[in-house]
Amino acid sequence: MILPKLSLKNCLKYAEKLCGRLARTPCFYQDKKIDYTVSIGISSLNRSKSLDSLLREADQALYEAKRSGRNRVCFKTTDKVYNNEQGNLVEGHRNTI
Repeated sequence: MILPKLSLKNCLKYAEKLCGRLARTPCFYQDKKIDYTVSIGISSLNRSKSLDSLLREADQALYEAKRSGRNRVCFKTTDKVYNNEQGNLVEGHRNTI
């Protein structure tokens, strides 16, 4: 997804809400309920970052979310990955998840 109107903080809130809603939404296959969770990686776009770099950071954040446990959201800055249990959110960037 590309969320051009959201700050990084609001993008993280949106992604957390999406994870929660999907975890509470049942999925059925051949009359059997399948429980599932979602992991989301987020990166923030700025003028000096290439599209390749943006996607690479989002991918790294996604794999960190998967490593950290189920139903997680992580975001990556140029030098660090944060998960949704940590603070240090950066506002004012445009985001993709």
